[in-house]
Formats: sequence, structure tokens, C-alpha cells
Amino acid sequence: MTIDKARLKALAKAVIDLEDPWYTDLQLIARSVDVAPAELMAALNPHAVMTLLAEIERLREDPHMRAIRSLRSDCADLMVERDQLRTENEALRNALGDLLALYEDDEGCRNLPEYIAGRAAMAKEVPHG
Repeated sequence: MTIDKARLKALAKAVIDLEDPWYTDLQLIARSVDVAPAELMAALNPHAVMTLLAEIERLREDPHMRAIRSLRSDCADLMVERDQLRTENEALRNALGDLLALYEDDEGCRNLPEYIAGRAAMAKEVPHG
């Protein structure tokens, strides 16, 4: 739920500024803050509204809230990095798949392990000296 705090504050101030909100011309006040009289009447306890709005502002500047906002930002950055790594990982998997397909299709590649083993064996058999 989102609260239009500026509008709520204007309504509460309008009611607080009245000498007696229940007997003053609500139509005039409602027009001054551009609301329906019923909406103005809904602000039954304007002092409580102002207190709550002040508490919201105080909490917004609280060090704990700043830390939470920072962590949310870090989390968003990490999610972007995660998505980039997923994309890179997928590209590497595709490239590996292409190499494996080439290995399976190419006779020389298929024989490469045997060739390497043979070269190693020949190197051991050659007399040095």
C-alpha cells in the first residue's frame, strides 16, 4: 500500500489549522486542498497523522534504514552480475558443445588422445646418450 504523504499532510494541516473542525465549512477547506469533504472528514485525527508522518521521516533517516537501502542496492547489483554470469555461462556451454561436436565429427580429433599417447611412448623408447 502506498500513501500519498504530501496529500495526507496537507489534509491534516488543514484540519489542525481550524478552530473547530467539526463546525467549520468543510466545503471551503476541502476546496483549498482539492479534495472531497468526505475525504477531509476521513482525516479524523490530524495530530496522529502528523505524528505518524514525522515518524516515517525519522525512520527514513535512521542508520538502520540507510543500511537496508544500501543492502537492497547491493542485492540489485549482484542480481545484475548473476544474470551476466548466467549469460556468459550459457555462451561457454554452447561453445563447449560446438567443440565436442567437432571432436566427434573430426577423425583427427578422435585419434588425438592415441596420437599423444603414442608420442609419449616413443619419447620414452628413444635412447639418450
